[in-house]
Amino acid sequence: SIFAGPSSRRWSKASRQAEPEIPSGVYLWGTVGGGKTMLMDLFYDTLEGQSRDIKARRVHYYDFMQDVHRRMHEAKKQAPPRDISRWDTYQPFDPVPLVGDSLVEESWVICLDEFQVTDIADAMILKQLFAYLFDKGVILVATSNRPPRDLYKNGISRSHFLPFLDMLEEKCATVSLDPGVDYRRKNLGGADKLFFNTSNPEEQAEDSLNGLFKFMAAQETDRVGEMTIRIKGRDVHFAKACGGLLDCDFNELCARPLWTNDYLKITQVFHTVFIRNIPVMSQKNRTESRRFICLIDTLYDHKIRVIGSGMEDYWNLFQSDAISHQQRLDESRMLIDDLGLKAADQ
Repeated sequence: SIFAGPSSRRWSKASRQAEPEIPSGVYLWGTVGGGKTMLMDLFYDTLEGQSRDIKARRVHYYDFMQDVHRRMHEAKKQAPPRDISRWDTYQPFDPVPLVGDSLVEESWVICLDEFQVTDIADAMILKQLFAYLFDKGVILVATSNRPPRDLYKNGISRSHFLPFLDMLEEKCATVSLDPGVDYRRKNLGGADKLFFNTSNPEEQAEDSLNGLFKFMAAQETDRVGEMTIRIKGRDVHFAKACGGLLDCDFNELCARPLWTNDYLKITQVFHTVFIRNIPVMSQKNRTESRRFICLIDTLYDHKIRVIGSGMEDYWNLFQSDAISHQQRLDESRMLIDDLGLKAADQ
């Protein structure tokens, strides 16, 4: 039973009794706005009513990986000191069991929203971590915009990640949810306009955004001006803010080296974020595209209002222009070197 918990599903050699079969998880994928997150949240909300013994956690993928990286860092602090008498011998330390045990102790049903792997470090961690979690009986319920086999598609050293995909398909039932309708977009029919196309002169994007910001700023108890927020010991400066309003150009948020920590901090400081001049994105500016996806996912998951403008309607901002394999290698070479991988592994 799913309600028994991992500890009661283990094999007992003394009694020669086999553990009960562990239920499969669910990997739910489909286009944006199709209702994946809603279904997962409905499932998660029913768990407490089923049994208070169920230890479950509902978390966004980026938040989950940020937490895993933090736990990995703490676990490495517990590594035994190197034996200097064996200085010429490789002395590995595996933090995965410590991290895995801490996760299992807190929750053995993990509901993971917006599963998408774009970073090689995350890809390698996921392979080892979930092998450990699944072995402990953890059940994964995940949502994603793409099927399992498209995760980390065209990523660096993807061959090392493929065993995780086999494991994911074995442990989770894959369900496609593709109604062909973006219900979030459909429900905006009578709502105030929150996105403006800069290539359409009739929308007067700049004037509209300025008017909205001025109106909202009048409700804040602060002045309009520059703002600097401190994130993990460093200062991140923004050119224009007012109380809970942040007014940014796309480059200010996505062309700078900002990532999950920074975007999470934004959700804690601001309730509304203006993002101006969003360009059309493709593989040719994939670094900025990845940051933008991370930003929007984080803001959406924390219910932050987003008002923006772009060169296309927002549903056409992502194009399929590709880059060559050599361009992809050149762009990622620094990351390959940092992780000690070989270009021949591509």
